[in-house]
Amino acid sequence: MIGSIVTVISCTKSAAPLPTQVATDTVQPEWQDMHLPASSRVTCMMQSPSGKIFVGVANIYTGQADFDGTTSLYYSTDTGATWQTADTDHSANINGGAWAIAQDPSNGILLLGCNTYQLNGLFTSSDDGNAWRNNPKPFSPVAFAFLNNQAYMALNNGVSPNPPQYLLGSDNDFNSSWTDCTISDRNWPANPDILITIGDTIWGAAVSVNGLFYTTSPSSGIWTRSDKGITYATSGTSYIICVFENNGWLYAGSTTDGIFLSHDKGTSWSKAASSFLMYVNGFAYNNHSVYAALEDSAVYMTKDNGKTWQPFHHGLPLPLSVKTLISAGNYLLAGTTDGRIYRVKMN
Repeated sequence: MIGSIVTVISCTKSAAPLPTQVATDTVQPEWQDMHLPASSRVTCMMQSPSGKIFVGVANIYTGQADFDGTTSLYYSTDTGATWQTADTDHSANINGGAWAIAQDPSNGILLLGCNTYQLNGLFTSSDDGNAWRNNPKPFSPVAFAFLNNQAYMALNNGVSPNPPQYLLGSDNDFNSSWTDCTISDRNWPANPDILITIGDTIWGAAVSVNGLFYTTSPSSGIWTRSDKGITYATSGTSYIICVFENNGWLYAGSTTDGIFLSHDKGTSWSKAASSFLMYVNGFAYNNHSVYAALEDSAVYMTKDNGKTWQPFHHGLPLPLSVKTLISAGNYLLAGTTDGRIYRVKMN
């Protein structure tokens, strides 16, 4: 797993202009530092239906959490105002770096993917994160997705005899019953790096082939490529790293080619805001706007489905790299590569 992550994050970036700025028509609310007690970069974040917010951290170069303690997972029950360490008694031995966290909508089980020295990196919780279980398999999940009461995870283990990267599916027995969904003649490339469920479809991207794919049946191994209109400036360093849907529009964020938009379910794409030339790490929706998490340039927003963008980082220290962004009620929360959580209350 570590090799894939290093490739994504540490590739050389040249200086790039900021996105096209559009004058703001109102005074923006101010972001506040929520003082997450970590020094490793924030890698993943989610809010459960109960309102609890989970944040995973990792050192991107070693895969380990490089702060005092053995856990890489924190949670908040007050929308980020205060934070607590998960697995405080270390009964589940959550350690290493956290790369993905998600909740299975069919049963409410939380899944946490970590890279640990033991490579037992799949942890589950059936009580909203109060207690965690270490699933005894050599898994290091990098992404989760759910479709038709099935759970899927993309792995990057490098554990023989399994291939370094592959896709597994489960009928919700997360302790043992995972099935390899990769087959020799599949359309899916060798290394699924991201997965996301949008409606009745799972989308994925792969660094090695600069590809964006989708399927309505992951276990079949049949994936359709969705690249028409998407450009990749430099093979191996330019690729799609996040996909998002809002109001019938698909947003695909890349490393050095900015944001691409589709209004026909991915049949074709067009480039948005041509001066976005830095990493686009994620998206969120709140207050009738879509927000983009950017490397070096904090947060930008669009109110017109990606046609124009404006900065949304009043109160943030710039330059700032935002790794993950979520909407939580009346707030946006941004997790950064320097191990901080910032929060802003929407107007």
